[in-house]
Amino acid sequence: MHNDSGDSPSVYLLDDKGNLRCQFDVDGVRHIDFEDMATFSAKSKSYLLIADVGDNLRRRKELALHVLPEPTRLPQKKTGLLKPVTTITFQYEDKKKRDCEAVAVLGDTILVCSKLRGTEMFSNKSAELFAIEYDLQAAMQTRVAKKVCDVAGGMVTAMDVSPDQKYVVLRNYLYADMYDVRSNDLKGTFRPASRKKINLPVQQQGEAICFTADSHLILVTSEGKNQDIWSVQFDAR
Repeated sequence: MHNDSGDSPSVYLLDDKGNLRCQFDVDGVRHIDFEDMATFSAKSKSYLLIADVGDNLRRRKELALHVLPEPTRLPQKKTGLLKPVTTITFQYEDKKKRDCEAVAVLGDTILVCSKLRGTEMFSNKSAELFAIEYDLQAAMQTRVAKKVCDVAGGMVTAMDVSPDQKYVVLRNYLYADMYDVRSNDLKGTFRPASRKKINLPVQQQGEAICFTADSHLILVTSEGKNQDIWSVQFDAR
């Protein structure tokens, strides 16, 4: 897990009871506005992606994605250090500035989804999904986020891809939307006809969602101190 803006550049490992197991500081990284995390595998190695993409005031010239090696063992102390494998800075292809709180990795593509302002929800605007290509061999890289399609949900606050790469889930403050992945067809994956709405528990400020390791459940939680972590079943049919 991670904290929002105002924290040090750190990520936290919790057990299934919500207890802190370890804090990992991220070496050489600024924490402007961490908004989401993702886990993914490439060439039999596991990685964490930290998305420093928040832009509530829509002023940032560049956004950043930090890819870290996922620890394979815990340090003896409750603190550790992680150094990015690569840092990806990016802009949107139309040069517009957007707030973003939702990031996931699908195959060889990083997905980012914009978040609408509350006032935009009433002006027929839609959240937008973008795709970013990346190269794990490059220590630093600059990329362009290319638009895939509009998506439902409006105030999208988190996103995840199931470990088996079969589903993508996006959440907002009220509910989540599940999509079946269509191989090599991003736009087709997010076609409106495949959208399945999932009811979520009421939360103070629900901005986190992820799949369990077996891809059978989703976990959700909220910003704020002493928040519950919920597991939610979904119908994959």
